[in-house]
Amino acid sequence: MWADNETAVDFLGFKVHSDLIRSVVTDQNLLPTTIGLFGDWGSGKTSIMKMLEHDLDSENYDEQSDKEKYEKILCIYFNGWLFEGYDDAKAAILTSILTQIAEKKS
Repeated sequence: MWADNETAVDFLGFKVHSDLIRSVVTDQNLLPTTIGLFGDWGSGKTSIMKMLEHDLDSENYDEQSDKEKYEKILCIYFNGWLFEGYDDAKAAILTSILTQIAEKKS
């Protein structure tokens, strides 16, 4: 039995979904946009997001044109399972967003 751990490696064949989301969120004609990713527990949602996070990181590209394409994108990861209660989660997500923006601001 496999452990249920998220990964940026495509063990489930979901790269096609990650690529589709990346093409939507990087298309200037489609912005602003909101995307929902739904599935049962353990179905690979977080792994898709980890693959997407990897693909949107400019540090993972050698070509200067690719680096420039993704350098202004900031992926913020938030694990909502760590928080119970609406008020705690709301405060935690806002703190996480502000902290990660401050850390990665150039």
